[in-house]
Amino acid sequence: MANRHRYAVKEMLLAIRGEPESSFPMLRESSEGKIKIIAERLDCTEQTVRNYMAPNTNKAKRIRAAVKHELTMYRAGLYEIAEDGLKAKVEDKDWNAIKFVLSTLGKDVYSTRHEMTGADGAVLFPEDVVKLLEEMGMEPSEAVQEFAKMLRLAALESVDDDSG
Repeated sequence: MANRHRYAVKEMLLAIRGEPESSFPMLRESSEGKIKIIAERLDCTEQTVRNYMAPNTNKAKRIRAAVKHELTMYRAGLYEIAEDGLKAKVEDKDWNAIKFVLSTLGKDVYSTRHEMTGADGAVLFPEDVVKLLEEMGMEPSEAVQEFAKMLRLAALESVDDDSG
């Protein structure tokens, strides 16, 4: 005899989404997309919930979509709380929070990072050149700018030589 589903899709969706008006306190809030919470609400194992989500049927797709939606909404709310907390710390002039914001959101302006490799991790400067730059007190970005100037000048001289 084939295994029969013990829960209707409606029951699964209620356990996933929750129902604010429910007379059962544990069903009043979202499951946050957490399989463990859904299983507790249905009084089944986590594997049972996963089994309902596994087949490629419309019912399983609806259940997977609901779980994904609740998880996405939970994470969005968590992200907003974290942003509010970070904002409060920055407003309180907490140095670690300020440094974090400047090094992530303001990284184009406040970054202390220096590219030492090219595309796909290729070596930009050989080791001996990096040492020479350090001895000269020159940053790699300055060396790149100087090299670009040299190339432009060489190109101009080449055009002059060809036209002369």
